[in-house]
Amino acid sequence: MTRYYPQRRVLRRLEKGWTRIEVLLNRLTSDEVEGRVRFWNPLYHLGTLAIFLLIVLAVTGTYLTIFYRPGADRAYETVMGISHSWLGSLMRTVHRYAADGLLLVILLHALKMLLSDRFWGSRWLAWVSGWLLLILIWIIGVMGYWLVWDQRAQWLTEYLIGLLKGAFALAFITPEIAARTFAFFVIVLFLHVFLSVLILLGILVHELRLSRARWWSPRWLMVGTGLVLVALALARPAATIPPADLSRLVGTVSLDHWYLGFLRPTSRWGNLPFWGAAGLVMAVLLALPWLARGRTMGPARVAEPACTGCTLCLQQCPYEAIEMRPRTDEARYPSRAVVNPALCTGCGICVGTCAPEGMELVGLPTPRLRETLRQALASARDAGQTPAVVFTCQRHT
Repeated sequence: MTRYYPQRRVLRRLEKGWTRIEVLLNRLTSDEVEGRVRFWNPLYHLGTLAIFLLIVLAVTGTYLTIFYRPGADRAYETVMGISHSWLGSLMRTVHRYAADGLLLVILLHALKMLLSDRFWGSRWLAWVSGWLLLILIWIIGVMGYWLVWDQRAQWLTEYLIGLLKGAFALAFITPEIAARTFAFFVIVLFLHVFLSVLILLGILVHELRLSRARWWSPRWLMVGTGLVLVALALARPAATIPPADLSRLVGTVSLDHWYLGFLRPTSRWGNLPFWGAAGLVMAVLLALPWLARGRTMGPARVAEPACTGCTLCLQQCPYEAIEMRPRTDEARYPSRAVVNPALCTGCGICVGTCAPEGMELVGLPTPRLRETLRQALASARDAGQTPAVVFTCQRHT
């Protein structure tokens, strides 16, 4: 059964809190030029900011790969060699902070989509693919820490050996056979790069339903983000910890909680409780478009006698759900709009665009809407009130 918006009080309260944050940022960052207000609010560009951070990761990752040499006996030395030059240290640290920032931006983007009800209906593909992309990015980040082959990588290796009950333990028993791990590091490096390429395909799927998807952040945001990353890298370079020593168990080391934060809770509580809870949360998030559907007025439909073939609805539809076809009746207009119900989300943009009232929603026909407005205005006038008509988003009704 469809769950209507008035019952979703928690989301509405959270949305109000998010809106207050956006309003505050708008007040702090907006200016007016030639009568136009410009908003310098990064929360309006979270999706494109994630793409920019991916580009930063690709550029810095390419630089690091050029100088990296795989193998348990060489990986740590080459990473230290990269870090000893100012440019190498800068690239490595920017790579690290951009990876952390990417997860943060994606989570904020998902939160914004959740609070604004942009996850159900025809948006299910973007919602599901977004979470799958997040998982893929997290896996790639974990592999990146493995390539350094320091004590963090050793802890990760010990965890994997314990998880797999020693299945891969023979490859890491003694330092004497470290040279035999070359193939393992090559595989990890290949997956680290190859899976990163798959992210591009995932982004294309993520934006599949949008006809005018934005790919680039405003220039000010890209420049500002780049400067922040460089400033952080100069102020706090990536920490260097001792190399992996497989002759002894790893002690206490600092962790990147975005990517390796699972190591401590799994060692304390066990794998089943932690990954069971994480899997349950992810399953609920992936199923949310069907568990918490909002209400819809159904797809749009064309009132053919009123359609003039002006193409305004075609131009404004963000989902490419409308096309123009030649008319077969005796109307004086050569073409008419046709709606594809499989692509239409029922957003109503085309209804508001069409001046001749040639578009209407199936669940809210134009005659009913007109009659509802007439009755509401008449009641307001009879009560001595000055009526005002406001059209707002359906989730606020």
